[in-house]
Amino acid sequence: MAGIHRQRTHVPVARAPTAQSFLMVMTTATPRRSLDDAALRRALARTLRPFVDGTAAGISSSVMTQARVAATARDAAVAVLPLLGTPAPSAHRVRASILPALVCSWTELDPVFEATLDRLIALPPAIAGVPDPAWDAGLPPAPRSGARAAERATRDEPVERTWSTTAREGDVVTGPAGTTGTLVRADRKAALIVEDARSVRTHGKCACDPLRRRERGEVAFELITFGRRRAVLDVRAGHACALCRAPIGADES
Repeated sequence: MAGIHRQRTHVPVARAPTAQSFLMVMTTATPRRSLDDAALRRALARTLRPFVDGTAAGISSSVMTQARVAATARDAAVAVLPLLGTPAPSAHRVRASILPALVCSWTELDPVFEATLDRLIALPPAIAGVPDPAWDAGLPPAPRSGARAAERATRDEPVERTWSTTAREGDVVTGPAGTTGTLVRADRKAALIVEDARSVRTHGKCACDPLRRRERGEVAFELITFGRRRAVLDVRAGHACALCRAPIGADES
């Protein structure tokens, strides 16, 4: 009849699974792990934190070059991948997940680090047969330990070992109180030697949670104060928090 439209009904028909549906299942599955999420998070934090703070073995420069960041991300990924279970996630995605924690400011580090752990735990397994992109191809070599000292030695200049008023910023020296580290500041008022080659806030006091501070580690430093004609007035040796970079009180060490 004119003016009357019949409403068509569609009977659902089961479809055969496609290759795409299998791919979606595979990419959304999580790796098989031997640790629960809480234990995994603790293990990841312990393993990753030294790379973020710059205290991991092999990190001998605080210069934030592309090569240094890429090398640190690569080494950190190698360290955390065994914790992420099998089948393992893509090493490239692990490195990319770690990168924000390496380049953020110190004031943003806590939330960025926690977000990094979230991303690492949630990473799916790598897709079989898909190669990882090159991470540091074409970058200049990263600075190596003693590179500056070696350069100076080739110019027949003396290399500082024990600190003196003639030491230059960047030299690795041992201060009067026995702290071995990098001279990160040298001016007419003071000289600052820090174990991990990153400056510390010599005024103030660490207010971080003691447990979290111990997980991050502590950094030895030595502050030498000058008087007239750069005469040594005072030598202060101590430890600073690896996160907030403020000194730790003697009663908290």
